[in-house]
Amino acid sequence: MPEHTPAPTPHRAVYGFAVFLLFKTLLILYLFWAFVPDDFLENSLGLTYLPDKYFAMFLPMVVMMGLMFFAFLIYPALNLSITADVDHVSTIRDNYSIRRCKFQFKTGKLCDRRVDIDPTAGWEVSEFCTLHKSDGQLDSDVEEECKIENYCDCSDKRRCVIAKDPNHVRMLHYRKTVPSVRDLDISEVCRSMFE
Repeated sequence: MPEHTPAPTPHRAVYGFAVFLLFKTLLILYLFWAFVPDDFLENSLGLTYLPDKYFAMFLPMVVMMGLMFFAFLIYPALNLSITADVDHVSTIRDNYSIRRCKFQFKTGKLCDRRVDIDPTAGWEVSEFCTLHKSDGQLDSDVEEECKIENYCDCSDKRRCVIAKDPNHVRMLHYRKTVPSVRDLDISEVCRSMFE
């Protein structure tokens, strides 16, 4: 069975040339119908069942409106539908982004190590840390080695709060949370601004 490739073949050359001739002929017939007066077409050639000349302008306008509708609405909508969400990790990644290794041990736990991001790599980021890039399966003692980082993701380790005070995260859990954002009443805003 032949493999499907986009390379040129003799059959494609023949079909392409036939389609080229067909559309060139249709263009010439369309221009002939659009610019030659109806009297000449009816009296000299006997063509009485041709569409109205109104369609000579209407059809290209419909095609152009369809292309504009596709280019400015449908095509961007298709691109937006396949784009990741705003809060997805691939959308908000930069040189300081934190990604965890997705390697799963035999016990079911995930690796705690941070994935190093290469700024020259573009958008593609490895899913595994440096320990798991090369090896497929690791021993159980390496599982303990993966817990060394202890979720400290500071870019500057000297200023890391968790390294200075290991109880800092536990203290944050007992703090009072920030109240959720709410919509302001527009009448209150106007009153406070213009009084």
